[in-house]
Amino acid sequence: MNIKKFFCLFLCIALALCMFTACGGDSTDNTDTDSGEGVESEVTPGGTMLIGMGTEPITLNPNGKVDSNMGIIAPLLFSKLMTVTATGNIVCDLAESYELSEDNLSYTFHLPENVKFSDGEPMTSNDVKFSFEEIVKQGGQAAGVFADVASIECPDDNTVVITLNNPNAAFLGSLGYDGVYILPEHVYAGKDWLGEDGMQTPVGTGPFVFNEFNSGVSLSVVKNENYYKGPDLPYLDGISYSFIADVDTALQSFKNGELDIMGLIPSEASTKELMADPNYNCYVNMYASRFYLGFNLDKEPFNDINFRNAVAVGINKDDLITKAMETCCVKGENYFSPLFNWANDPAVTLPEYDAAKAAEYMEATGLEKDADGFYCHVELATYNYEPFPSMSQVLKSQLAEIGIDVKINMMEYAAWDENVAQNHDFDMTVIGTYIGPDVSNFSPHITTGGYFNFMNYSNEKVDELMTSGAGLVAEEDRAPYYQEVCGILAEDLPIVVIGEWVAYTPVPAYVHNYPLSDEVKDKVGTSDMSETWMDQQ
Repeated sequence: MNIKKFFCLFLCIALALCMFTACGGDSTDNTDTDSGEGVESEVTPGGTMLIGMGTEPITLNPNGKVDSNMGIIAPLLFSKLMTVTATGNIVCDLAESYELSEDNLSYTFHLPENVKFSDGEPMTSNDVKFSFEEIVKQGGQAAGVFADVASIECPDDNTVVITLNNPNAAFLGSLGYDGVYILPEHVYAGKDWLGEDGMQTPVGTGPFVFNEFNSGVSLSVVKNENYYKGPDLPYLDGISYSFIADVDTALQSFKNGELDIMGLIPSEASTKELMADPNYNCYVNMYASRFYLGFNLDKEPFNDINFRNAVAVGINKDDLITKAMETCCVKGENYFSPLFNWANDPAVTLPEYDAAKAAEYMEATGLEKDADGFYCHVELATYNYEPFPSMSQVLKSQLAEIGIDVKINMMEYAAWDENVAQNHDFDMTVIGTYIGPDVSNFSPHITTGGYFNFMNYSNEKVDELMTSGAGLVAEEDRAPYYQEVCGILAEDLPIVVIGEWVAYTPVPAYVHNYPLSDEVKDKVGTSDMSETWMDQQ
């Protein structure tokens, strides 16, 4: 696949340079131009959308622990000041508009009047202040976003002024990503967000209202009749998520019409089959998400640069993608996503497959082969849903060729999060993770003590450079810092970048205004179903 055709999906960080930005547009237009049919059609509101999900959320507090499943559900129940679309646009969500001061330090957000939480209580600027301050206090997943905030002020109920100590081009986009939802102080104050209180009934200002959670079975939401972007939105009466661990079961349910959205990634063959079926619209989108392999740098032999080099050149990415990831991955070329190509050093590219070099590196480790011809036996931790099982099998085969015996440990996300991300109890792991909406959001993955830095990688210069790059606004000023980081990562190899996540999402033709569709992909968040509707079946 030609990666160049996806380069148009650049993030609109330029928004942060504007003195005034209005986030407008009437979101209740009752027409839809279907990208598959090319005709305008009347919205038919109502119905409950059925969606599959591999595992249940580990928390119902969207600002507490990192939880990819709650990250999908949260935009239905809660709002953020800003949101990030599938195409990388940073647009207003709860905020109606915002202003940025001339010194690029103060953001003034204007909130709509008469917004109510799902329990009927009014939402004010004080709830925004409470949410952000409590994220820091509780050590929530987005605590780092507010590390350089000097003050949060509420001059009136509908205005929030956030002042930074230093300019930060990533700040606005960070307010549109996970973990920064506006929560009601009267509900969440005094609660332990990272503990048992994280499973309390969600209360927010989103397009839907929490209905029911049956652990291990399903979670459902219903239309918020008082949604502040109404009166017509959302179009759906509700959404129900079914927890289906087995991808083949989910696929069959999807084909049978028992699911409107599959929600899991099917096999390569099944994806291609669905893409060719005229009953589905297949949406293709590249995200600032990457597949990479990480090492536990606190353990031997992973702390040996020779071992890491051997793995890096021992992986045949072209073969890996062809066999296991053809419909979800484009080969990585640089240390930062191509959506931030300005940050990449063109002279620093990722290691290419070279079996002979891999053999030399393994010899240099000083390890000796055992009776079975292996230098070492390692465990590869990964998720239990596609494409990770298929990826892991190919990696196991490839690394065996350079004398590394791999045992695959497939886990549900919650188990992976506990063992790998939190307890660092692993050898190697292969993951897929979002690193947008700004290049600086890669910091938690590679800076000392970063939440996603499960490798325990630490390089003071990288910490310094990532901080300096995030403190500037113009890309040309920021680029030298990130380009220098590329060179250091090439030397240290804390991770092996495999490729960029390209989503091929087959959606039945009767589903309209899906967040990836042409009609709404530039104005709603990637999981925002407020404008989605279905033909009446």
